[in-house]
Amino acid sequence: MPKPKSPFDLLPSAPPPGSSYFISNAVIIAKRVALGLEAPIRINNCHRKYDNPFYDWYRRDSSAQLVCMQLRKEQKAPFFHEYVAFALRDGRYFRIDRRQLPNEASPMDCTSKKGVKAYDTIEEITSLDDSMYNPSDCLAEVYFPRDTRLSLIICICTAISRDSQASAYTVQRYNCYFYAQTILLYTACKSAVRTRFGGLWEYSYQYDPPVYAGPPTQASYFSIQWPWKQASQDENGGHQPREMQTANWYELKAYLLAMIHAHSLRVEQYKFVLRCSAEEVERDIKEKMSQIW
Repeated sequence: MPKPKSPFDLLPSAPPPGSSYFISNAVIIAKRVALGLEAPIRINNCHRKYDNPFYDWYRRDSSAQLVCMQLRKEQKAPFFHEYVAFALRDGRYFRIDRRQLPNEASPMDCTSKKGVKAYDTIEEITSLDDSMYNPSDCLAEVYFPRDTRLSLIICICTAISRDSQASAYTVQRYNCYFYAQTILLYTACKSAVRTRFGGLWEYSYQYDPPVYAGPPTQASYFSIQWPWKQASQDENGGHQPREMQTANWYELKAYLLAMIHAHSLRVEQYKFVLRCSAEEVERDIKEKMSQIW
C-alpha cells in the first residue's frame, strides 16, 4: 500500500501550512493603511522592554479591559486556519494569529518535530468577524467579568513565546490551532479561577456561567458550536453558519479536548510523513497546555 502524501503535497500551488502569505500581501497591506489600522505587531517576550514593539503596544493599552473573545476558524481549505479575536471596552477589536515567518527559508521544515520559528502576531481589525484575510466561523465565544484586563492575554502569549517547544511552529503540535485554543482556554479559566490544584484540566472554578439571556453584564458565559463540524451550505450554495449554544466551563473544556483529539487523528493519517501517532500528538498538546498554565 503506498504511503499517504501530506495534504499540502496535493496542492503544489498553495502556500505551505502556517505561511504568512496573506499578512504580507500588498493589497491587504494597502487596505489596512486605508482603514487607518496599524501594521501587525510580532508577539514575543513582553518582559524585554527595550526595542520591543510588542511591549510598547501593551504599555499603551495596559489598562484596557476585555469584553469578549472568540475562537474563529477560516473557511479556506485545506488548512482552515484558526485564530482568536477579541473586543475591548473602548470599542476596538484585535486578532491574534500564529503563522510561519513571511520570509521563512525552509517552510516545509514545519513538518519536523523541531519545526520552524513561529511568527505570532496581534493586529487591530474592524470587527470580530472581519474577513480581510478570509471569511471565518466563530467556534467558541467567551464574555468576561467587567474587570478582566488585557494583561491576561499578554501573560499567556509571553509564556508561550518563552517555552522552548511551544515557541516553534510545527504542523503536528504547536500550530495555529494549539496557539488559539491555548489562549482562549487560559484567558477564560484565569478570569474565574478560585483555587489552583492539579492540572489545567482539573481546576475548580468560582462559579458556573449563567444561562445566556441577553447581553452579558458582570458574569462570564460561554457559547460554542457543538459538536464541531463545518458550517452547512444553504440551498443556493451560500455559507450558513451554525447556531451557537450556551455552555458551561466543563462543556467548553470538553469541546476543546474533542478538537484536540480530532486534530490528532488527522495527523495520524500522515504519520509516515509527520512521524508521530495520534496518541503522542494529543498527549503532548494537553501536557504542554498544562505546563504553560
